[in-house]
Order: sequence, then structure tokens, then C-alpha cells
Amino acid sequence: MNRIKSLKSFLLILMFICMFMAGAFSAATTIILSTLGIIKPHSPTLFIILPLLINIVIAMLIASIVSNSYIKPIRRLINATKEIAKGNFDVHIEVNEKANSEFAALERSFNSMAQELGGIELFKKSFINDFSHEFKTPIVSIRGFAKQLKNGDLDEETRNGYVDIIIAEADRLTNLSSNVLLLSKLENQNIISDQKDFMLDEQLRQCILLLEKQWSAKDIELTIDLDAIKVHTNFDLTSQIWINLLSNCIKFSSHGGEISVKGYVDNGISVVEIQDSGIGMNEEQLSHIFDKFYQGDSSRKAEGSGLGMPIVGRIINILNGSIDIKSTPGKGTLFVIRLDIIANN
Repeated sequence: MNRIKSLKSFLLILMFICMFMAGAFSAATTIILSTLGIIKPHSPTLFIILPLLINIVIAMLIASIVSNSYIKPIRRLINATKEIAKGNFDVHIEVNEKANSEFAALERSFNSMAQELGGIELFKKSFINDFSHEFKTPIVSIRGFAKQLKNGDLDEETRNGYVDIIIAEADRLTNLSSNVLLLSKLENQNIISDQKDFMLDEQLRQCILLLEKQWSAKDIELTIDLDAIKVHTNFDLTSQIWINLLSNCIKFSSHGGEISVKGYVDNGISVVEIQDSGIGMNEEQLSHIFDKFYQGDSSRKAEGSGLGMPIVGRIINILNGSIDIKSTPGKGTLFVIRLDIIANN
């Protein structure tokens, strides 16, 4: 708004200067022509018309110069906007970094917008490609093993093995679809609804029990140290955080590994620490941990969809919380989640 006001003031001053310069030049020209005897003061028609013509010519020249200097960047902006409309987000307007005019600010804003749109377009294409790949893999597997079941020479054990694979791949598709829908919903959600009071420590214990089959199968030792914490927030959202984090810890822990879950209150903030003794992550993997479909350990790619951590990150963002991750390859990972959700009573 301040820039718009300054632009209006500048144009008014510019118009006044142009008029003054045209009038002054016209008066000076008239005086010089009169002194030289080319025009005479007692010839009123010529004395009036000639300065008027000079005024018009000068005004047109000044207007042409000024309009070109202002219209040129507008034309550049219009052409660049047309490129954006065609889907070309690589368009960039050259801007003098030292310029501080309104048009320079507008052009910088346009470049930022084009860059942001380009990033969104790239992300959309990447998401579609990754999702198509993740969705296609289990379908191909289901189709292949379903064809094998038509073979009448299969023994009962082999047939049951193929059926188990089909069921597992179908479950994988179901989880993938559910996670994509959940993440899509979360990305369009900014308000926390259906909040209620509940015990956070009890919720964590319930989530651990829900995953008992997974951690028991790996003979993982669990250490649980949870203080009684009464919170007020959305039960389902926080439950998704713990289930996804615990699932990740189980997934990347070796047989006979250890997982510890600790919960306490620190300066009115609920803190949950979940640590495993698994394979850990390097700096590259940590930098992409919240990227959709990213899986740092390709050898275990079939075990997940790469959407668990993006869901965790988005929920924590909605809850205005924070998550710190410390990890060392071969030594495990520590997740520290801080949420300002302590109940008032």
C-alpha cells in the first residue's frame, strides 16, 4: 500500500515537472522567436498557436520517453505472465538487484511466484510418478501370483504361500491408499477439531499393544517409562504420531533389538522420547525423512510406503509442536516430540 501511494505521488510530481518544463521551454522559445523578429507580439494568432504547437510536441516527446520507461517492464511482466499461463514455470524476469522501484518489487515478487509454482509443479509430477510406481508394484505381484494359482499342479503348501503373498500385497495397497488419503486430508487441515481430555501415557501404551505382533515377531525388548500426562487435543491425530514412529522403530530394528519409550512434562510441555537400537540414518537420509515416498533403506522398501514420516511431520505441524531427530548409522535413532497440549485441569 505504501508503494502504491509513493507511485501515485511520483506520477503527480512527474506530470507537474513535465508541464512546467514544456511551458518554460515554450515561453523561452516564444521569447527568442519574438526577439529575432520571426513572430511579432501584435500577431496574436501566431503568438498563441506557435507556443501551443511547441507545447504539444514537447509534451508528446516527454510522454513518449516516460511511458516507454514504464510500459517496457509492464510488457515484460505481461509476456512472462502469458508463459506462466501456458505452464512454463521456468520463466524469469531480469531485475536490477539494486533497483528499489515499485516495478522492480513487482518483478521480484513475480519471480518468487514463478519459482514457487515451479516447485509445486515439480512436486506434483514427482508425487504422481512415485505414487504410480508404489501402487503398480503390488498390483503386478497380485496379478502374477493369481495367475500361478490357476496352475492345477500346485501342491497345497505352495498354493497357500501364493495366497498369503496376495493377501499381504492387498494389505499393502490398502495401507498405501489409506495413507495417501490421510496425508491429503492433513495437508488441507489447519484447525484441530474434536479435542478432548485424555491420558497421553495410556494412549502410548495402547499404541504399543496394537503393534505387539510386530515387535514380538522380532523379539524386541521394550523399555517403557511414562509419567501420567493429561492432555487436551485430538486423540486420533496424536495416535497416528505414535503408531507411525513406533512402526518405523520396529521396522528398522534388528532381531533382538531394543526400543525405549519415555514420556514426561517439561515446563508445561508434554515430551515423548522414542529411541531404537536399529540401523540408524546418515545425514542424507535425515534431510529427506519428511519427503513423501522417500525410503532411505532400499533393501526394505517393500515393508512400507514412505508416507509414515510425512504424516507424522504434518500432524506435529498442525499441533504446533516440534520433533527433533538424532540418528547414527548402525547405532539407532532418537525421536523427541514436544507438544503444548497439557490439559488445564
